Amino acid sequence: MLSRKRQAELKEKHDALPYPKANVQRISEDKLKINDHQFELKVNYHDGFDSDALSERYTELFDQYDFIVGDWSFEQLRLKGFYYDEAHTGQKDQEIKHLPDYILEYCSFGCAYFVLEHKRSEAEIKNRDNQVTQEYRDIQKSSRKKRRKNNNRSHRRKNTAKKAKPKHAKINKEFTIIDKKGRGKQSNNQRKKTKKPTTFEIR
Repeated sequence: MLSRKRQAELKEKHDALPYPKANVQRISEDKLKINDHQFELKVNYHDGFDSDALSERYTELFDQYDFIVGDWSFEQLRLKGFYYDEAHTGQKDQEIKHLPDYILEYCSFGCAYFVLEHKRSEAEIKNRDNQVTQEYRDIQKSSRKKRRKNNNRSHRRKNTAKKAKPKHAKINKEFTIIDKKGRGKQSNNQRKKTKKPTTFEIR
């Protein structure tokens, strides 16, 4: 676990980075705008909502979600996006019905947090669903292409390994045997070449 001094150092470094801050406008006690998107504050547990911290953490990636959950831990705000249960978009644990499990398992015990609902029309939600589904299909298609490409490469390597067998040098069977007296004897192949024709004696 990081010490508070180390956390303060990391926070100073993060604040010094040139990240574009989101434009957060508080319209009323429970309504606000983030980069011209309408949101409603549904839960503000232990006064966890902070517009300044939200403007530093919010990015355009959160525009696609139906709910934004912000929880505090060691004086740091963390954001997490969720979808409607009937959206059929994203993973199962990203549905808003799993929010209690997320609070219990991933957030600090008794921490302050807030929940924002992204207010938009049904047509906008439908377009979002189609866009996210198409992006998911493109990712799957790209991953399948990479797997197929890697499989083809490994198959080519196996084939080249089979073809590139070491060539054994041909052994010359022509040799001469030297006996104890120093006389050379012919090899079998030489004997076959110089073999005399067989003759028969008639008596």
